[in-house]
Amino acid sequence: MLKLIFATTNARKIKEAKAACEPAGIFIIPQKLAIEEIQNSDGKKVAMHKAKQAFNILQKPVVVTDTFWNIPALNGFPGPYMKDVDIWFSVLDWQNLLKNKNKEAICYENVVYADKLGKLHYFVSTFKGEFVDEPSGSLNNLNLERMFSFDGGKNTLADLHDSNQLTYHPDDYCWVDFVKWYTKNIIL
Repeated sequence: MLKLIFATTNARKIKEAKAACEPAGIFIIPQKLAIEEIQNSDGKKVAMHKAKQAFNILQKPVVVTDTFWNIPALNGFPGPYMKDVDIWFSVLDWQNLLKNKNKEAICYENVVYADKLGKLHYFVSTFKGEFVDEPSGSLNNLNLERMFSFDGGKNTLADLHDSNQLTYHPDDYCWVDFVKWYTKNIIL
């Protein structure tokens, strides 16, 4: 079995990684690291910077993930700033921002692997969905997650997190592309 250090302690992210990696014989080793997340409107740059930092700290191969959002009706806002913005914006703020607007949103999930030389390998998946009229899910979730659904409003992301379900089907997640690449390119 191959071992892969994953720089996170986020239980949801670990579960998603394991769902794609373990069937391929890749054992995920979560690692808590103090990584400073840069502020940049380009989500790919944010994810790549996280991977560089993780590699520089560990001096060994490591993988990171990062998520960013694009709401077309808000000109791509909040982008990679979603966590910070969500601290300031309540559910009511999101509802007011999107009132009488297209409620479509696109979630970008990134996986970045730094190999044994520190070279970065980037994988991304996009998931389209929409903001729902009424929030659902526990307050432990981001307000965005309480307002966003991939399945036409049946479940918000917060509902899925609360019920301990995967956010996406593993076959749709960029971890699958990573696993295909990793199992072909990793040098043991």
